[in-house]
Amino acid sequence: MYYRNDTFSHSSNEAIMLKKLLFAATTVSILIGAIIFTKLGQFTAMDEAAQNMVMPAGTVTAMLVEDRQWEQTIIATATVTAVQGVEVSAETGGRVKKISFKSGSMVNKGDVLIQLDTASEDAQLASAEATAALAKASLTRVRKLEKQNLSSQDALDSAEAKVKETVAQMHNVRA
Repeated sequence: MYYRNDTFSHSSNEAIMLKKLLFAATTVSILIGAIIFTKLGQFTAMDEAAQNMVMPAGTVTAMLVEDRQWEQTIIATATVTAVQGVEVSAETGGRVKKISFKSGSMVNKGDVLIQLDTASEDAQLASAEATAALAKASLTRVRKLEKQNLSSQDALDSAEAKVKETVAQMHNVRA
């Protein structure tokens, strides 16, 4: 009997819980349906109000017509932008020494627009020329020594390579 009573109360609890759950689900469904129905009614009312809305009449100003001379120019404040524009940049950086145009002016192909300060490049070129001259003088000495068999072929090859390298550096600075 103890077991029967315990089993009976367990299944009875499940039935009560199931009824409560079913009641809660039904209540929530009814609330959600009421909210949706209310919102649909509001949207319908807004749509009808928008369709029945009358736009206000525009304001009209009346003037007397009179003969007078047509003005060809009108004074107004405006912003003008160029139809075509070009962004100009230099291949190398540096300090600007001279600007040879005014903003907005027309320029032609080949016109010098900006002149850069070349003092640094001039110094680099002078250094490269001096290094090339030293390498050529060294090559001349090594050739004289090589003719007298007082220098090796390796020293001659090295001196010739040094001349080619310094001349290439000089041309690179000029470019």
